Amino acid sequence: MKIQSPLAATLAICVLFALSSCAAKDIVYPTNDEVLTYQLPFDLTFLRTFEAVEQLNDWMPEDTEKEKGLLNIRNVNYSRFADSDKRQITILVERVDRATTVVRLAPESIHVIGGEQVLEIIKKHLDHEVS
Repeated sequence: MKIQSPLAATLAICVLFALSSCAAKDIVYPTNDEVLTYQLPFDLTFLRTFEAVEQLNDWMPEDTEKEKGLLNIRNVNYSRFADSDKRQITILVERVDRATTVVRLAPESIHVIGGEQVLEIIKKHLDHEVS
C-alpha cells in the first residue's frame, strides 16, 4: 500500500501511536492491599514510616501531610516513558485508637509497580520499633 499525501502519512502514524498507548492501559498489576497494624501512637508510626521510605533507593518522598496521615512518594528510576506517571504511591497512616495505628497504600496506589517492596520496607522498619 502506497500512501500518497503527507497528511495521510501523518494521520496513519497518529493512529498507530494511539492504538499502541491504549494497549498499555489495560495492564493490571498485582494488588498490594496489605494493612499493617501496630500498637504504636500515630506520631511515632508516621515518623518511622517516613524514615523507612527515605531509605528506599528508587523512591523519593514527594510531599507529606502529617495531619491527614499522607505520604506521597515517587519512583525516580522507572524503566519506560509510558509508565512514568504511574510510579507514584500514596501511603496512608491512620489512627485506629490512641495506641493503635495502621499503615496501608491508598486505593489508587494498590496496583503500582513496587508497592509490595515499599510495604515490606515499612513493615521491617516498624517491626523493629515494636520489638
